Amino acid sequence: MILNGSRYMGQSVVSVPTAHKGMVATLFGPSASSFGNFTYYTVVAGDRFDTIAAMIYGVPDYWWKIANANPEVFYPDMLVVGSIIRIPT
Repeated sequence: MILNGSRYMGQSVVSVPTAHKGMVATLFGPSASSFGNFTYYTVVAGDRFDTIAAMIYGVPDYWWKIANANPEVFYPDMLVVGSIIRIPT
């Protein structure tokens, strides 16, 4: 359920099974193919979405733009070094 006023209103909702029996994760947001322009970024040690947003956009509060472009990342404060994420331009 998406609450009125949520930044996820009007976006697709996809439920996917997880590695844990009986658990289902719900992903909100547009699919990667729906983005017109994005670049790729390789995660390095110490990265979080807010630190990447500060580096790329100059505003750490834009972390949610990166989160929306990467709905498959469940824990954005524990990114895996070497993983590649999408950065909306």
